[in-house]
Amino acid sequence: MKLKLNSPVEVGDLVNPVSVDELEIIAISLNFDPYYAEDKQKPRAILSIVLLHRASGYKQPITYEDASALEFCNQVKDSLKTAVWQKLSADKKLPNGTFE
Repeated sequence: MKLKLNSPVEVGDLVNPVSVDELEIIAISLNFDPYYAEDKQKPRAILSIVLLHRASGYKQPITYEDASALEFCNQVKDSLKTAVWQKLSADKKLPNGTFE
């Protein structure tokens, strides 16, 4: 899935401007481990996304470290964990066991 911009946006610098007309997500990183919270009683999440304009190679990283990142992680973590466990199991990357 790509985001087709209504109007191209120029990015880059004055010498090498790039006209971006569409973007796609090429990387997503979720970290919702309480270890990373300064206050262990208040969980924190980090959501990082990298967008790419494939024609030029321009990449735009976006990082959330606010309450919206934690809310998003809480919404997707169960389905994401299930999908990861299923992949690891199907690819025989885990010893035999029972999921609880």
